[in-house]
Amino acid sequence: MTSTMRAVILSQALTVWAAVSLCALLLVPGARAEPPCPGFSWDVSNEHALFMTAPTALAAGTDRRSAPVVQPGRLVQLDLKPASAVHFAAPPARPPPPGSYAGLASFKVERTGNYRISVNQSVWIDVVERGRLIAAVDYEGSRSCDAPHKVVVFPLSAGKPLVLQVSGAVTSAARITLTPAPGP
Repeated sequence: MTSTMRAVILSQALTVWAAVSLCALLLVPGARAEPPCPGFSWDVSNEHALFMTAPTALAAGTDRRSAPVVQPGRLVQLDLKPASAVHFAAPPARPPPPGSYAGLASFKVERTGNYRISVNQSVWIDVVERGRLIAAVDYEGSRSCDAPHKVVVFPLSAGKPLVLQVSGAVTSAARITLTPAPGP
């Protein structure tokens, strides 16, 4: 074997070793990238991915009849109205402050379970079923992120008509997603 052949074989072996070492580093648990929204203790990567898509623009309803239908698993941008012009399906658990924005949307879920409603700003979120507020089971937020900024978890029943109430917004538009909550 000539010295040129040895050099080529050594060079190829070093290249393979470097590639294998790089792959091993990428698989090390501590070597992962930062989460998309620091400040959340929950995994919000699914919601963050939806917030990176183009939203469907919808005019928020001012009452149940004018509430647009939103689909789970999609990002929507609700164009909100002055809160004083909105006739809520049930009084919000937290009254909207004067000069804030609000709006309604309607939706249904296919499966009974916990669902996350995620929003890009600090707003109050209620879900109404047959004129009654559904109590949230959990929530979390991150001041350092707006994709999402806040996530609220509600227990929802399949096939029931539901109303999403957004209130207390300081701007006239809110980006929102509705996703199944991950299991325990």
